[in-house]
Amino acid sequence: METTSDLPPSDERAIAVRLRDNDSCTICRRTSAETNLEVHSIIPGDGDVQDRLSNYVLLCEDHHRAAHQPEAGAAW
Repeated sequence: METTSDLPPSDERAIAVRLRDNDSCTICRRTSAETNLEVHSIIPGDGDVQDRLSNYVLLCEDHHRAAHQPEAGAAW
């Protein structure tokens, strides 16, 4: 039985994250009509955390890039 914390396959995950995050960047709230949006894993790697939808957020391309470059001073 699937629970709300079970992560669906990759394509379904992206759809689920977009729906949950109202098709907008979690940080700046820009929408897909304004910018490219990307699914970002908060804790990368393998394991139980990666199997949870709560480990993923929708970010605009600017905030996604900043998330992968913390030395650039990403404030989030």
